[in-house]
Amino acid sequence: MKTKPRFRKVNPQEVQNILEDTLKKNELIYIWQISSSGVVKAEVKIKRVDVRRMEMLMEPVGNSYYYLGQMITGHGKINIHIPEKSAFFVCDYKSFKDELTLYWPEVEYCHERRKQERLEELNSSVECVFKWENKIFRKNCFDLSTMGISFIFSRQETIGIKQNNIIPDITLKFGKETLSLSGRVTNVDLIDPVKNSKYYYPGTRVSVRFLETDHIFLQRMNKFIEKIKKYLSS
Repeated sequence: MKTKPRFRKVNPQEVQNILEDTLKKNELIYIWQISSSGVVKAEVKIKRVDVRRMEMLMEPVGNSYYYLGQMITGHGKINIHIPEKSAFFVCDYKSFKDELTLYWPEVEYCHERRKQERLEELNSSVECVFKWENKIFRKNCFDLSTMGISFIFSRQETIGIKQNNIIPDITLKFGKETLSLSGRVTNVDLIDPVKNSKYYYPGTRVSVRFLETDHIFLQRMNKFIEKIKKYLSS
């Protein structure tokens, strides 16, 4: 059987469009590497796109400088993931001091660029368990995709979760299946069932984007979602 290639060449104009749009929207990029101890990842943002030299200058976010130092040991290949663009690129490393300079990617990991699988209004099918401010929360997932989840707090519940907070330890439970992950809060929205009938009661919807970006995690999440879909359609 003929196997699909692991990489494919990318068009420079396509790369330029992706990088410039990512810079314009100030979107996060993940630098990642698989090591003997697991997946090491760091968050960066594009500071400048150099079209003439076909380079991009990136700055670390938060404590990512430390993790970049672990991954970058000399000239070589760097894996980058741009979640908002569903893009997994391989770039050549140029330099790393206070900021990281990479050459534009020439290849990307082959993966299905289908629209993001999303399951909505799951009710009690999937439970989300996490700890916040020394309290254990058990919430039903309102929706779930390969990139993130959301859950709802009632109006009576007091929460201290804000946009950009990191929730380091989240467990998703579906029957006997469990999946451990971490996430960044992207939105905290008040909901009104009068204005939107898919909500059953007024409250606060918290949306979380997963921090895990490697292919192994995405494969596990896809399998997790497929089992849920099979159950819901039975």
